[in-house]
Amino acid sequence: MRRLACATAVLLLAACGGSAARPDLQHQLDALVAAGYAPGVTAYVDGPHGSWSGAAGFANLATRERMRPDARLRLQSVSKLWTATVVVALAHEGRLRLDDTVERWLPGFFPGGSRITIRELLDHTSGLIDNNDLSARPGYWFGRIHDAKLRARLAALATKLGADPSYVFSDELEIRTAAALPLLFPPGTSWHYSNIGYKLAAAIAERASGETMAQLYRRIVVEPLHLESAAYDPAGGVRGEHPSAYAFQRGRWRPAGTEGTGALGAEGGIVADARDEARFLVALVRGELVPTRDLFRTSGANASYALGTGVNETCAGRTYAHGGAGVAWKSQVAVSADGSRVAVLLWNGRDARHDDDYAAALLRLFCAA
Repeated sequence: MRRLACATAVLLLAACGGSAARPDLQHQLDALVAAGYAPGVTAYVDGPHGSWSGAAGFANLATRERMRPDARLRLQSVSKLWTATVVVALAHEGRLRLDDTVERWLPGFFPGGSRITIRELLDHTSGLIDNNDLSARPGYWFGRIHDAKLRARLAALATKLGADPSYVFSDELEIRTAAALPLLFPPGTSWHYSNIGYKLAAAIAERASGETMAQLYRRIVVEPLHLESAAYDPAGGVRGEHPSAYAFQRGRWRPAGTEGTGALGAEGGIVADARDEARFLVALVRGELVPTRDLFRTSGANASYALGTGVNETCAGRTYAHGGAGVAWKSQVAVSADGSRVAVLLWNGRDARHDDDYAAALLRLFCAA
């Protein structure tokens, strides 16, 4: 097992593809922990100077277990590119078309579904509300829902989450809630990030393929790339070995357990180590999984976002990058369009005061690769 082989620094260099001569990168990781970005961080980079794996800080503050380069963490919204890849793969298998409507696959389920395409779900131009909108202003949005049964379900959910923030609830409930609210704009005319849109895209993928999302991720991504650490683990605790998760609350890091992971679904349910995530990104831009022309096509409404990934100009030219965040997990990734440079940073904690800084930290590592 690679995880056992990486137990020491010497074996890490031999078996895990690290580079012995990158103290500059290690210093960056140490500085992130010292600055309070998270209790621990793990990273993988590959570029003109070779590949390197590193880690800093702690996987468990109580036991003082150190973070390891091969630690498995939640990718959160970085998972969206995995979901988009699955849907594009199904399109190339002839199971669906990206310009199919929601109504085509889920007839009668979603009012206005005849106006929204799968592509618009994946590039966030559908006009759907986001679950972050709902949590930010619950009274406002739920007050606009007229379905008495749905309101009762939502009230019961709020009570359960108040008692247990890790309570697991269904994607279907969030989709039903979005369906009961008006679109924010006509589909295709503007851009608004929507996690619920990705849950709806996943429901269509499962209907079109006859497979679960876990099966689709495994068949289309995990098995072809021989990813040892990656799995779809959308709710509750992470199965298998992994660091503890922490949220910065009331001035200190507090164990978060499974808080906030009650229904991640296809919006953010992938777990992996930094090296496997980097392998996925490089394979993707090199066309090893799906044709890149569909995946990285941007919309007229937002030229900076394709399907499941942001599109930027960086030190490496055209670059695909994305971040993810939960109550206690944070991730940032970037890969150059030609696959010659990639960087992945995964943290086991999140301090909202640094939310504007995590992406900058990734970019520094990326440009130093």
